[in-house]
Amino acid sequence: MIRAVIYCRCSTEEERQADALKKQVDEARNCAIEQGWTLVDEFVESKSGTTSKGRWEYRRLFQELAADTFDIIVIKSQDRLMRNTKDWYLFLDRMQSHDKKLYLYIERKFFTAEDTLLTGIKAILAEEYSRELSKKIVNAHRNRQKKGECAVITNRTFGYDKLKDGRIIVNEVQREACIKLFKYVVQYGCRTTSRLLEAEGVRSKAGNVMSPATIRRIVRNPLYKGICVMNKQQFDFETKKAKKMPKSDWIYAEGIVPPIVSLELWQCANDAMAKRTNVAYQKGCYNKGMKTGKHVLSGKLICGLCGKPYYRVARRTGNQKEGFIYEWKCSGYLHAGREDGCDNVHLQEDFIFGALENLNLTQFQVQDLDKVEIIHKTIEVLEKVLNQNKKEGKVQQLEQKVRETRNKKQMLLEKLLNGVVSDADYQMQNKKYEEEISQVEAELLTLCPHGHEKQSMTVRLQKIRDKLENGGIEKAYTRQILDHTQKIIVYEWQMELHYKDFVLYADIPFSPNTEKGRYLDRLKILAILKEEPYMTVRKLADRMGRSKYMICNRIKELKKEGYICYCGAGGKGVWKIMK
Repeated sequence: MIRAVIYCRCSTEEERQADALKKQVDEARNCAIEQGWTLVDEFVESKSGTTSKGRWEYRRLFQELAADTFDIIVIKSQDRLMRNTKDWYLFLDRMQSHDKKLYLYIERKFFTAEDTLLTGIKAILAEEYSRELSKKIVNAHRNRQKKGECAVITNRTFGYDKLKDGRIIVNEVQREACIKLFKYVVQYGCRTTSRLLEAEGVRSKAGNVMSPATIRRIVRNPLYKGICVMNKQQFDFETKKAKKMPKSDWIYAEGIVPPIVSLELWQCANDAMAKRTNVAYQKGCYNKGMKTGKHVLSGKLICGLCGKPYYRVARRTGNQKEGFIYEWKCSGYLHAGREDGCDNVHLQEDFIFGALENLNLTQFQVQDLDKVEIIHKTIEVLEKVLNQNKKEGKVQQLEQKVRETRNKKQMLLEKLLNGVVSDADYQMQNKKYEEEISQVEAELLTLCPHGHEKQSMTVRLQKIRDKLENGGIEKAYTRQILDHTQKIIVYEWQMELHYKDFVLYADIPFSPNTEKGRYLDRLKILAILKEEPYMTVRKLADRMGRSKYMICNRIKELKKEGYICYCGAGGKGVWKIMK
């Protein structure tokens, strides 16, 4: 039995290509049936063939080449499979090394070794065709933008809605909030504006609080006065990424979007914001907040992309009840946004200290410290300081004076009883002793702690102990190390810590909810499965401190991209690393 699979692809996802793709699938199926082959799988997608990025079915086929699941791949023509020369040769090498055959049904022939040169030339021509097509598409977009035929904005743009036919209309619900935002910025700063809008229940299209950075981007955007700025980015065929264009190439189109605010209000808001910026800019730097430089990280975090300092920014949590989340962001981003400023990574404060604590464990042997002994000595010293009165010597003197005065009173009473002193003399001297005792006791009350104060000290000591036992020592050690850290340069994935005589590197622990965090989780899963191929999902979740649901999603991503596969069933199989 000869097992066959089909791979079908159309070059675009447009609706008019749907019938072409269906026809291509039918043709490939019929070809397999006519040849008497057993069709065991189908790989069908509608994606660009210039790269393998985003082509999940192609990636699945590429991984299946190494498995014994089929013998022949049926395709329409070479360009349906790949238009990238390098990827074409990689595919051929993998296919031939695993004894698979490629059948091109449009030519009614198998691919042979003699066809390698010819197909290579075809791949080069197909790649060149795609390159020229990309240039034509980019040029067509630029011409339409120059003529003002279309406006390029995202569906997340506050105040506007994008219709299916491409027209841009004003969101009437958000219009008033947008006008109010500009008026607030004229009178107040962006932080105050953010708090005022939050109090009024104004949220972004994503349902988030309008942060000061978001407000700055809105105020600076000429879109709100009716001018659409386009061609700020272009797709680069060689790198397969969007690249930023110089300002000289930007296209300004007026009249293709309806304005929300007047020209006067837009200009007033921008002038007010610029004026406040100039006032804040002193001695070559920006003073942020009321406690500039008070934080242990202030002045140490430097952006590795633009060289500007990082600033501490607070934002509320989602439910608005658990306080603030503190982040550090490049000042270039805070002042001008990602496009005009800097698009380096934002760091949550807890993540920074977590990375530094991990660095201390590996580089400075913090794990070798006797934490139990340190905690015991610390509590012992604090207890002695808190419970022992700083004026203990003075207290002892006063207590001794009280005892002596009471003895004198007793002796005076005995003399009265023995008739040594008169009653009048006794009354006068006894009153003097009592006043003296009252004064001394009053002074003692100011020096000695009461019962509730002692109880408060006990609670305070217990809280200190709990903090020390739950990472307090590591945090204290980290802060001490930071005192000797000259600067921390922040790059996209890593922090570079500079000391007097050496440099250390710390990976940035991204949140698992971010794209980079998910990437790091996948790397960790691959490393664990490579060492322990019998690992279960539940054990993986426990090992990594993630939920079972989250680990399942990461594993699905790895399987879909062809990095891993599971050999076996019923929980008795083994994980296999494919690449």
